[in-house]
Amino acid sequence: MKPDLPTDPERWQRIESLLDEMFERPAGERRAFLDEACAGDPEIRAHLEALLKADEEAEGFLATPAHEAAAALLTDTAGEAALFVGLELGPYRMLREIGAGGMGVVYEAEDSRLRRRVAIKLLLPENSRDRAAKERFLREARAASALDDPNICTIHDVGEHDGRLYIVMAYYEGETLKERLARGPLPAAEARQVAVQVARALARAHEAGIVHRDVKPANVMLTRHRNVKVLDFGIAKMKGDSTLTRTGSSPGTPAYMSPEQVRGEPVDGRTDLWALGVMLYEMLAGRRPFPGDDQEMVLAAIRSREPEPLDRLRPEVPPELARTVAKALAKDPGDRYADAAELLADLGSELPPGHRRRSRKALRIGLLAIGAVAAAMLLAFLLKGFFQRAPAVSAPPTLKVAVLRPVVTLAGNDPEAAFVASEVTEATLAALTSLEGIEPLDPPEQDEEGETERLRRGEADEAIRPHINCRGDLCRVTLHRLRGSGDVVLKMVEPFEVEAGIESSYQLAEAVRINLLQLYRDRPGSPGVKIMTQDYAEYIGLQRRVDRGERLGIGELARLEALLQTSPNLLGARLLASGVARNLGKPNKALEEAKIAQQIAPHDPRPLIARLQVEEEEHHLDAARETLAKLTALIPGDIRVKSARAAFLEAQGELEEAYPLRREVAERRPTWRHLVELGILEIHLGKGDDNTRQRLAALLATQPGNQYMRQILAALETSFGDLKRAAALYEELSRAKPARSDLTNLGFVRFLLGDYAAAEKAYRQALALEPDNRLTSFNLATALEAQGDLAGARNLYRGLEEKLAASLDSLDDQHRMLYIQCLVRLGRKAEAKRLADRAFKKRPEDVEVLHQAAQIYALLGDRVRANYYIKLALEKGMRREWLTIPEFHSLQEDPEYRALLAPKPHV
Repeated sequence: MKPDLPTDPERWQRIESLLDEMFERPAGERRAFLDEACAGDPEIRAHLEALLKADEEAEGFLATPAHEAAAALLTDTAGEAALFVGLELGPYRMLREIGAGGMGVVYEAEDSRLRRRVAIKLLLPENSRDRAAKERFLREARAASALDDPNICTIHDVGEHDGRLYIVMAYYEGETLKERLARGPLPAAEARQVAVQVARALARAHEAGIVHRDVKPANVMLTRHRNVKVLDFGIAKMKGDSTLTRTGSSPGTPAYMSPEQVRGEPVDGRTDLWALGVMLYEMLAGRRPFPGDDQEMVLAAIRSREPEPLDRLRPEVPPELARTVAKALAKDPGDRYADAAELLADLGSELPPGHRRRSRKALRIGLLAIGAVAAAMLLAFLLKGFFQRAPAVSAPPTLKVAVLRPVVTLAGNDPEAAFVASEVTEATLAALTSLEGIEPLDPPEQDEEGETERLRRGEADEAIRPHINCRGDLCRVTLHRLRGSGDVVLKMVEPFEVEAGIESSYQLAEAVRINLLQLYRDRPGSPGVKIMTQDYAEYIGLQRRVDRGERLGIGELARLEALLQTSPNLLGARLLASGVARNLGKPNKALEEAKIAQQIAPHDPRPLIARLQVEEEEHHLDAARETLAKLTALIPGDIRVKSARAAFLEAQGELEEAYPLRREVAERRPTWRHLVELGILEIHLGKGDDNTRQRLAALLATQPGNQYMRQILAALETSFGDLKRAAALYEELSRAKPARSDLTNLGFVRFLLGDYAAAEKAYRQALALEPDNRLTSFNLATALEAQGDLAGARNLYRGLEEKLAASLDSLDDQHRMLYIQCLVRLGRKAEAKRLADRAFKKRPEDVEVLHQAAQIYALLGDRVRANYYIKLALEKGMRREWLTIPEFHSLQEDPEYRALLAPKPHV
């Protein structure tokens, strides 16, 4: 069951607005809100009651975000959305649903002709039969497509599929301003920059005769490269269009309506500037200027009350910015900014290139009335007064820079490489936007004629042309700074490498920004982008070593810490430091760096991934679950979410559930990291076979220096192959770059081969690198015990048992097994058996845990259970040498044990 959707778009707009207001209130206050907000309008009350009831039944599903989720529920689009995924609409292949609203569902899609990601807004089925809804849908496309501006959502195409209209738009990654404000106010500099970009978009719209009429945080997108895009021109008023203008009607969202809009009077561009003033106040204060318990109180406050002064709420807001907000919120439109250009001037910016600034009507009439000579005298007087008050420090002259379409060369078949061009273009625009006195011009679309680009270059003083050469998943980028109308190279940066793929897009943006800043050293950048070039060069050198599969050590971590002293906002270096610290067994350091990275870039998924890895390895599963939820909300549908979910399942011991996710990730993105992660899981599950070995060996042949792939091949040989070959691989790895894990594994292989002295030596070398590692300490004790040094072994077991007992409740499966092993070897067998029976109540999936279980029960003298776990381990392909170590000597005369380990006849 679902209520009928109103066919009048203005009625729907009112429902949508009230939904926002309703779901911002606590659940217990919502029905009282409906009593006041819907008084005299039982039809709207009925729709909202139905939605509220649906929300309560769905346990709050509608409330976040209210209008989008409610519309999705109203139209039963969840099942339909799944049907559209994978569908082709002409050249567009639908990939996943990314949002829903009152008019349609939005999908991420791929344009197969131009190899770019796009967003497709598909009109809802019931709206496709409604002429007014279809007209509003097309109005959005017409309004936005009429505007060529870097701060307005780009419309690529309009089409129809099975009678349903769709709009093809540019695809942006990021969050809405509404989502950003949910975390609190913005720093004044950031709020100003957002306001500048929105004002530029409005200037372009107003110049084209378009009034947006619904400027609000939900319709402002903050891309991940800090660009601002104004969205949703669905109720825009276009010049000569009266279809949405009726006496007494007030389309828009109540909290952001201007006084004249509240009164249902005709509106012009000053209404949009009022809404921008409301948003700027909210960005600075962290609250709206006209709060109220219900819609009527909000509208009454807009008509008659003044907002609380900003200097009381946030004294750190610059006084000139507070004055700008106050003027934008003047009740009388005549006291407000006359146009966006005037507002931009007070924000310390200018109109974008190509805009025609329109003078105030009063000044224009006055100049015509007094004549040319008098006008010249008046202007001279005004300018004289202006320049006498101007500051002595002059800003650099404004430079118009056209970003040209990249020149791309593709070699290889990595499908992700085709998207690098659009990523480089967006990152270039974002970097130019951050520089003082530079006005970037978007490149023309790839399907536009060359004449468009020629005209764009003629409008600009200079141009940036990226050159991109991709081989496989690695691309070399060169940025050329050109004279505006010709191909004379003024300056260029040396080629730098970036990786293809959505996972690498943030690294790519950082690389483009830092390298492009070298072309404009004379232009001050916005806060947070000042990074020392030499620091970036050193970081990227270390990163490339990791990308090739090399493990970094304590020396490289010290170098990263040093360069972060001079370039603290170098995000990539923070993340790399976190990864190196984690691999070195320094979880606190790794977590600290991940948290700092998250503060620097809260919208970048990489800090969350780094944090999640530490929490999982340290078995902090509650924290990991929360971090995984944040990551899923940030990049839903991304392949990295599937990989993170697989890792979380592994940390919980649910290996079989993780396996299909690991396979899917490796199939969709067969990078060496994903293949190694799949191989490790296959070893633990006993699924490692010749196919796994051949797959990794083939990959190693293309990257012979990759230490991680050598590690996994050595682990395969240890579990299912040739132990001597495994020992040789671990020795080779340890000579190249000594690491605790490789030396521990080398010691274990030597132990399996019966060379206990060599095992002891390897374990001691490993502990010299990480003295507190518990697994290595335990293994050293077993090597001492095997050689007859019972006192030395017992001391180690006792010390390890005390450390593990202190954190028993938070131990992962591996360390819980170590604790039980210590109890057994210290003679506390009853306690060990009780814990073992509890630990193995559920049949283990991990072959190494099966091995541990078999050892424990053999040491406890429980031959039945020991043989049971031995049988399971053998069925998973474990080598018999694992099951003949000293821990199993008590079973040597047991017939079942001997039968299990007897060589199988060849068939």
